[in-house]
Amino acid sequence: LDELKENAGVLDYTDLILKTRSLLEEKDMASWVLYKLDGGIDHILLDEAQDTSPEQWAIIRAICEEFFAGEGRKADKIRTMFAVGDKKQSIYRFQGADADEFERMRLFFTKKITASQNEFKDIPLNISFRSTQAVLDMVNFWLRSEEGRQGVLRTDEDGTHFAFREGQAGLVEIWPIEPYEKNEKQEDAWDTNSQTNLKPSSASRLSLKIAERIDNMLTNKEILVSQNRPIRPSDIMILVRSRNRQNIVSELVRALKKKNIPLAGVDRLILNQHIAIMDLISLGSFLLLPEDDLSLAEVLKSPLFDISENDLFDLSVNRNSNSLWSQLPIKQPRIYEILKMMLAKADTMPPFEFYAYILDVLKFREKFLTRLGSETNEMLDEFLNLALNFERNHSVSLEGFLQYLKKDDIEIQRDLDNSEINAVRIMTVHGSKGLQSNIVFLPDAYSKTSNPPDIIWNKDIPIWIPKADFRTEQCKMILNRIARADDEEYNRLLYVALTRAQDRLYICGFETGKKAALNNWYDMLRHSFPQNTVKIESAQTVPTKEVIEEKEEIHTIIKPDWFDKEALQEPTPSKPLSPSKLSQEEPSAPSPLTPAQEKAMQRGTFIHKVLQFLPQVPENERSEFISRLTPKGMDMPLELIELIENKSIKALFGSDSLPEIPVIGTTSDGKVVSGQIDRLVVTENEVLIIDYKTNRYPPTDEKDIPKAYIEQMNAYKDLLKNIFNDKTIKCFLLWTTTLTLMEIK
Repeated sequence: LDELKENAGVLDYTDLILKTRSLLEEKDMASWVLYKLDGGIDHILLDEAQDTSPEQWAIIRAICEEFFAGEGRKADKIRTMFAVGDKKQSIYRFQGADADEFERMRLFFTKKITASQNEFKDIPLNISFRSTQAVLDMVNFWLRSEEGRQGVLRTDEDGTHFAFREGQAGLVEIWPIEPYEKNEKQEDAWDTNSQTNLKPSSASRLSLKIAERIDNMLTNKEILVSQNRPIRPSDIMILVRSRNRQNIVSELVRALKKKNIPLAGVDRLILNQHIAIMDLISLGSFLLLPEDDLSLAEVLKSPLFDISENDLFDLSVNRNSNSLWSQLPIKQPRIYEILKMMLAKADTMPPFEFYAYILDVLKFREKFLTRLGSETNEMLDEFLNLALNFERNHSVSLEGFLQYLKKDDIEIQRDLDNSEINAVRIMTVHGSKGLQSNIVFLPDAYSKTSNPPDIIWNKDIPIWIPKADFRTEQCKMILNRIARADDEEYNRLLYVALTRAQDRLYICGFETGKKAALNNWYDMLRHSFPQNTVKIESAQTVPTKEVIEEKEEIHTIIKPDWFDKEALQEPTPSKPLSPSKLSQEEPSAPSPLTPAQEKAMQRGTFIHKVLQFLPQVPENERSEFISRLTPKGMDMPLELIELIENKSIKALFGSDSLPEIPVIGTTSDGKVVSGQIDRLVVTENEVLIIDYKTNRYPPTDEKDIPKAYIEQMNAYKDLLKNIFNDKTIKCFLLWTTTLTLMEIK
């Protein structure tokens, strides 16, 4: 990987952190770098400090080392270190975050600042502006237990939370565990005849109960008491610890759709595992190889054509060794004609254009949305974006694009923090960090995974442990330390999940047939509840707004006056013209095929480039400047110096002249023009315009200047009159091939 990055000349985010740390800590460079930084930094602001890695902390520590050492370099200024962080919410250990390092750095700055006789303020974050008292009571009960405090609170820390929303109604319910029953359907099992009598899984049954509870809230217009209005789908968030455990997310999606509950989808999806995208991949596979019967069958059963099982059976049976494709003209002629047209398009269109044609021109997008729901729209858009990005970075072919899709899982992260979407959200707890919802369900609170790693690190030495029998005492100590860190982050993850809820929290769980792990979320919370209760409530004691029945608004649209009028004629042309192409054709350039002409063209192009910078070079350095830029094999054009130092035209190339000036505007005859003036000089009384003509030979007489060039310069002159209406404007052409300057009078 390092070799690939080096060859590509790129650094990833981790590289930037490590190299910055190295720069600030290496003896040879650190003192000078820190000296320069110390002179320009007075305040350090650090957000989400609990998710800062040890390497990032090392950078911060190095930068502010001199902040509190004596008077520092700026005794007249107060220098500050301001960090906002909550150890209780440190849940990104897999990205390098270290809750223990956060605590060590807190103590480091406490000692450092106190020793320098400056003020240190350690402000606890124990007032919640989000949650009602009922939710915070649940949090407080849990944090008072020994198991709940582990990894969340310091030994001497009081974790009591207080509600800013005093007197507002809240609710916490803990539901009975959904039991595991024998003969349950297994995850991802084929739904064959042998399994039709199997019972739905515990995850499926719990998902259905959650969907029924949500459906009752919405159908009965249950009131969200604190806001005194009916509950909306967007008020509800379902948080899972893992998307993959017992297929819980798929079961939830299925149950909610069965109840026709609006669903925003899930926060992360594997694009090429979405059913609509799999159908489009199957379509591409068939078009590349029409004899691929499986791909064709998948396309026919997909929302694209939606044929029945009987029709597919009729196509497939009694065809001997013939392909499914060969049967279509006889039994499904309409579908055959559509696929035949697609085959022709796939041969000539790049992937993005082809799939955009299928989805939007042929209207197959609508069929996907009808069958799979509106959230599929986002997946189809992401698929098209992926096709477009593929074309920018790879050789364009349908086969290459399909291979790219099949090679790796392509994960799409969706932004569900959108208040305009009135739908239920399903997210992981990690994905919900920083978000909130009026009502939160925790469906898999009974789960806790514990998988010791096969490879552990003892300082910088990796140790492979394929079997438990191979664990030495040293290995057991390391594994115990890892398990303890996992348990602590498991607790912090629960804290984040609980505190996403604003008004209501529902705690649920289901059995899997295996023994539940010790100190799982459900058991810890259940044991924290007051005895003989399964519900915590806080009453509404402050006034609420008057209930307003929500009705679908009907907007009457009044047609504007211009609606039935013909559209105005677009200006001709609708896009800006180049001044060199207003009406006359530009004279053709000499052929570059002869060696002599090729050299002349290269020389003219080089002179054009040098003229852009040469006037700004000091006179005594110009010869060296031209020599340094002159390509090998080309005679150095020293006549350039003679040209720009010529007394009669020196003003054109003075140090106050401006190179490459873009201009755009409308000429007096109504043409929209956009171009670039090669050199512009503005004096007290005059404006001088110079345009370089590269790879063109000058006429022997000024009267023979091509009309296209005259029109071009007149267009520039016309545009600049609008700005410099009190100055005389003069136009010049410089032929770079011979360095001949002509004024257009």
